[in-house]
Order: sequence, then structure tokens, then C-alpha cells
Amino acid sequence: MPISFFSPDSERLPTPADLFALPPNWMTAACMDGRFRRLSGWLGLASAASFPRAFTCRIKTRPGIFGFLPLSAQPGDLSTADFRLFYFPALDDPMIERVSLPAAIAAASPDALELIRDFPAHPEFSDLFAIAEMQLALTHPEHALGLALTAPTRRRITAVAGIAAPDGSWLVPPGGLEEDLPAFDLARDLFRVLAGGVAATMKAAPDAMLAAEATATWLTRHADGSLTPSEAPDDRLRTEVLTWGAATRAAWPEVTLPVDAGHYQLLRIAAGVETPGLEDCAALKRPRLVVLSGFLGAGKTSFLNQFIEFHLARDQLVAVIQNEIGETGVDAHLLEGEDSVLAIDAGCVCCSLAGSLTRGIRQLTASLAPEFIVLETTGLANPMNMIDEFHEISDLAELAAVISVVDAARFRDNLAASGVTAEQIRAADTVILNKCDLVSDAERTEIEAQIQSINPQARLIAAVNGRVKPAVFGEGLSRHSENKATSVCDCAGHQHVHGVTHADEGFSALRLTLAPAIDRDLLTRTLQASPPSVLRIKGVALLTDIEGPQVIQYLPGHVDFEPVLRAAADAPFVLIIGRDLDAAALKQLWLPLLDQEMNA
Repeated sequence: MPISFFSPDSERLPTPADLFALPPNWMTAACMDGRFRRLSGWLGLASAASFPRAFTCRIKTRPGIFGFLPLSAQPGDLSTADFRLFYFPALDDPMIERVSLPAAIAAASPDALELIRDFPAHPEFSDLFAIAEMQLALTHPEHALGLALTAPTRRRITAVAGIAAPDGSWLVPPGGLEEDLPAFDLARDLFRVLAGGVAATMKAAPDAMLAAEATATWLTRHADGSLTPSEAPDDRLRTEVLTWGAATRAAWPEVTLPVDAGHYQLLRIAAGVETPGLEDCAALKRPRLVVLSGFLGAGKTSFLNQFIEFHLARDQLVAVIQNEIGETGVDAHLLEGEDSVLAIDAGCVCCSLAGSLTRGIRQLTASLAPEFIVLETTGLANPMNMIDEFHEISDLAELAAVISVVDAARFRDNLAASGVTAEQIRAADTVILNKCDLVSDAERTEIEAQIQSINPQARLIAAVNGRVKPAVFGEGLSRHSENKATSVCDCAGHQHVHGVTHADEGFSALRLTLAPAIDRDLLTRTLQASPPSVLRIKGVALLTDIEGPQVIQYLPGHVDFEPVLRAAADAPFVLIIGRDLDAAALKQLWLPLLDQEMNA
């Protein structure tokens, strides 16, 4: 078995230190793959100062903190190591209501977090939160590996005399439950992630998943505070075993019952085994798809960067599919991050996207497992032409929202220039009225009224620099997720809703390759000399007076340069977008700035 991660010398017998190091080592190795980290919900670990082989860790499915403590190890041809698992609930965690009264008081103490960070040094504190035992078995020299989890299905303490509050009322009535903790379910949440780390590192799912049950015990607290154990007829002491290689099963000969494989779906996914179905499995949750539209220069990328930043701060990955008119995308250079941005077909989102969106979502989901996928469309895209494809991808992603960003300062000009502007508003679940600082209050009121007349169903949010609260897009579904298309045409062998497109209105794009280094003043004058037919220019240039490539941004009356955030191998270029463009005249205007050989 490929377990070289546990020891640099796999030919010798492992030492206790080697065995204790296995779990943190395999989790570190597994989490080098960002996809596993996100699929598993692993949020990281921190070693305890007093005992570095012990650690605390967090996972997404629980708000509290887990503790992992090595206890003992027995090296040999069949080596075993024993560990204890702890769960320290957060104060807003429902589990805080289900632990014992001493545990709840300890969790609420001002120094609780410091005690948790080095819990092995404070057993009088940490023992209140012990929930399970885990055992590891490793054979030599076959290197078969097995893991076992043992815990009571419920950990209960009955208070015989009850527990009274200072005012005389009962916190726990006589004979009531002081503690009623679902210990096994809590522990299995961590055990599943740890076992997933093995599967991801070995690239193999377990070959056996077995279980055993025995009678559990519960505790009775007497009036003097003492605790005594007794049989718990309604609860079971459950053991679940996962093995990679049959040799380790000798460590648990009594474990023979089958295990519900659905509890360990993550392991098969982490190992790369195809496992469709099981919609309730967290690892298979569909990403939420946000379709982002907006006419040329409205501020889509500004909003998108803030959307990404908001969700990254909450450990949620946002992947981006960009669709831009022209042969080379520009906006990816303005997005932070590298591997989560995918460019698809050049051209407007319409018939040319058929199949590409599906492939893009599959690619990003397989490699990154993002919580959100944002489809950032070209400024000339009509989202109404995509409605049918939203239904076709419903098994891959759930359509969370269609968002249209509107430029308040150029709203009337854009509305007059293209029917796509109104279509983008009409398709939206949410309209972000951006650049509100560039219009008066009276103008803004008029624009809002016109937007609401176009789409009275849409939520309207005013913004400056694309700043809104991204949390408003985190719940619910788009109205398009269920609506069915009513007007279709047959195009290129498939049917879809057909609305106005940029081609219908005479819009096109011209790409020109720039010289390796150009003068900023000359570039600015050239941009400002653009004819009225040019509505948008963007590109990437190397300027003689600024270090590093710059993104060119032009709207009529406005020129801006921004540093490139994501490097690319493309030669410097500009993409000129407009209506009824005179390509020959534009090439002549840009001639002093062009790479003559590339534009020949």
C-alpha cells in the first residue's frame, strides 16, 4: 500500500512516534489537494504545545472544535495505536445544551479557548468533552492499514436528585438527563474526514467497512456529586472499522456486521471512484450557479471580485466561468486567484455556448468542488437566450441567481444603443444599479422607476463600485430554475429561447496586437480619439513608464489603467467592441501602437 507518507524508512518497523504521526501527516498530504479539502470540509489543525502529536481541528459540519489525542502504541508486525477524540462545543452550538452541566460551565469560562488549544495539559477540563476512541492498525511489511471508531450512540448522565437553579427551579428535574450527547454521530463526522484523508492519499477506497455493537453504559449522578455506571438498555456501544488491505482485520476479529456505505461516501469520492447519487451527501452537493450579466463597462468585474472575497473569507470557493466576445478574454486579468477562472467559447452567450457551460461546470466541479460558480457573460450577452440550458444543467448546479449590473451614468445611452440592455434587466432576479455616485438623486429615482417598469419582479440594489452585500445571493433559487421556456427556435440542431443578440444589432469586436512596449500618453490619446461607433475597449498593455502589464479600460469619455492581477502568456492586445465598426479605419488609428508583424 502507498503509505510512504508515514515514515521515510518503510522497511523498518514503525515506532510509536511514527504511528502517532500518521493522522496529521496523511491529512497534510491529502489537503495539498484543494478539492479534497473542500469536499471534506476540513478547516485545518493546530498542534498542542504540550504534546505536539496531539492536535485540535475543525470541520465545516460542526461549529465546535475537535481534539485528537494519542494514548498508546504497540509496534510490531501488526502495529496498533490508540487515540481519544474530543468535542468542545461552541457557545452557539446546539451541542452546548446537551453536554453535562460541568462541561457547559467549563465551555463558557473566559479561558476556555486557551485550555482547548493545549487540552492534553488540562485533563480535568478536556475529559469532560471526551466522546470516542479511535484505533489504527498497520501491518508490516504488507502496509495494510485499518481504522476503527468506538463510541456510545448516546452519552448520557442521569441526575438522580436533579439539579436546582439558584431561584429554586429545576435545571434538571430529579431523574432527568443532565447529559444526552450523540457521541457516535459527533465522532463519526471527524472519523469520516480522517478516513477520507487516507483514501485521498492512497487513491483507494477501503476494501471493507464493518461494524459491531455491544451494550453501552450510562452514568448516574448522585446527590453527593459522585458518578456510577450502569447498563444502558436503549443505547449501544458501536464500533465501525474501515480497512485498506485484509491483513489489518485481525485487529478486530469481532467486527463482522455490514456498515451503511452512505455514511462514507466521501471516501469513494476522495479516492477517485465514481459514485453518482446520494443527494444528501455533503460531498456531492451541487454548486450554486450565479449568472452575471451587464452591458459593456457596467462594473461586473468589480462586483465579482467583492463576491469572491466575501465567500473566501467564509472558506467558500467561488469558481468563475468567463465568456467574452472576441478571441481573447480580458477580465480574467482583473480577478484574484488563478486556478478557479475558466474561459469558454469566444463570442456572445447564445447558441455558441451549447455544451460549453456543461463542460465548464463539470471541469470546475471535478477539480475544485466550489460552493459557487459564477458565469460572467460578455457585456453583449442576452441571458434570455440561455434559459433552456439552465434546465439542462440542473443535475450539475442549482441556479441561484441571475444578476444584471446596470451603469447608472450610462443607463439611457446603453438602453438606446442596444435592446440587449433591456433584456439583461428583464432576465434578472436582482438588478445592481451601479455607479450611483455619478448621478443625482433625482436621476437615480427616474432610472430605478424605469428598471422596475422593465422588470417589476427583480430586486433592485443601489451600489457604488459594485459594492453590495454578497450574502443576499447565498440562499434561495432563481425564478428561472423552475420556469419553462415558452418560445423556442431550432438552431444548430437544438432548441432554445431566442431573443435579441449582439449580431442582430450589428455589434462586433476587433482584436489588435500591441507593440511590446508603448507610450502611455500616445495610448491615452488614441483611446480618446475613438469614433462614436466604439462603445468599449479593453486589453492588456506594457507601458514604458509603469512596471508590469496593465489592463486597459475604455468607455466613451473615460480611460483607466489597472495592474494585472493574473498573469498570462498572451501578447499585449486590445479588444475594440462597438457597432458597425470600420475595421480598416480603426487599424489606421491604432497603427503607431501596433505590432506590425502580428497585425499584418
